[in-house]
Amino acid sequence: MVLLLRGNAKGESSRTLAAELGIGDQTVLTLRHAIPAQAEGLQPETPLPDQEVEADGRFQNAGEKGESHLDPADLPRRRGNRCRGHGTYENDRTLILGVVGRPSGQVWWREVHHTDKATLEAHGHRFTRAGTRVYSDEWHGYEGLERPHETVHHGQREWARDGDGDGRQELYIHTTEGM
Repeated sequence: MVLLLRGNAKGESSRTLAAELGIGDQTVLTLRHAIPAQAEGLQPETPLPDQEVEADGRFQNAGEKGESHLDPADLPRRRGNRCRGHGTYENDRTLILGVVGRPSGQVWWREVHHTDKATLEAHGHRFTRAGTRVYSDEWHGYEGLERPHETVHHGQREWARDGDGDGRQELYIHTTEGM
């Protein structure tokens, strides 16, 4: 287990770890999925106390992006591979969703198996209180949040914006992205 955690921290591929540990690729992948699932049980289930939060997600490749894969069933996700969508838990392209409280800095991260709108909305509602202002990017999965919601438009090269005209750019998600 220590070697597996070390390999995860170094970004080694499942195939490399399997060879080093003398176990099968699928066993390593199963263990890589089990670690965050176990850690999730240690995290709080209550909403963040903040009245303003940032929400964002990141895809985790488990260190396999760009490596040669001879097995067609074990291809890494990368741009231009003609696979539709963002990727899934099943193909080793896990989405990690997070909300960060402003100003508390508390972070609630969760690994999710799907990238659909229902999953993102449920995550947002579960970890924020009613009335909490949510800042996110323009990903359509956030559109149904029943919270005051503002977005930055990364697709238009917008990273921060002054939303209320007071001269301060309060609309950003840099905290979440940096984590």
